[in-house]
Amino acid sequence: MTIPDLSAVVAAAVVRYPAAWAHAHREGDPRRWEWIRLCAADLATVDPRFGLNGKRGVAADLSADAVNFLGAPGVGRTPDGVPCQVIDVIGAAGGPAAVPAWQVFTDPAAASGAWVWAGPVAAVVGLPVVPYPDEPVFWGRFAERVEWAYQAAQRRFPDPADPSAFRWFARAGYRIGRGEAPAAVADAVIVELKAGLAG
Repeated sequence: MTIPDLSAVVAAAVVRYPAAWAHAHREGDPRRWEWIRLCAADLATVDPRFGLNGKRGVAADLSADAVNFLGAPGVGRTPDGVPCQVIDVIGAAGGPAAVPAWQVFTDPAAASGAWVWAGPVAAVVGLPVVPYPDEPVFWGRFAERVEWAYQAAQRRFPDPADPSAFRWFARAGYRIGRGEAPAAVADAVIVELKAGLAG
């Protein structure tokens, strides 16, 4: 297994998120981690083995200029001893001449770190933030709609023959967590559910 070269994704993230890039890795800037979160999420979309990097193996102490590739054949290790590889994605980080980069560290200490899941990043500035809907109103109503869809298809809910039936709740929750409007998500998921039951 080799580490895929996704330097083009990093370069594209500079163009895609210019406001976040302007704050990337700037010492003392409260927005210094925005770009690396967005970039890491884009990398993880291509290959889910990419994540954020916890410096010195501390997941809460995120690198503002590097990502972590889990399971790499390189010299790095997570705190649990799993092979990983830290990759620097900002050259001249924090300065006015910062550029996108793709530097795979070869020193074991620099190549090691905690792997941190990269997404979702809906709360990052510039992306919509939607309050999570309340249980009694939204989720109660959504549960009723799911049950009605099963009844219309002449099936039980929960259906013992369909152990993954609750995936519809997970799907709705995930999309809302990404910043989509709850009402629109509920309608879309119910449409998908009915189509799935009909098929």
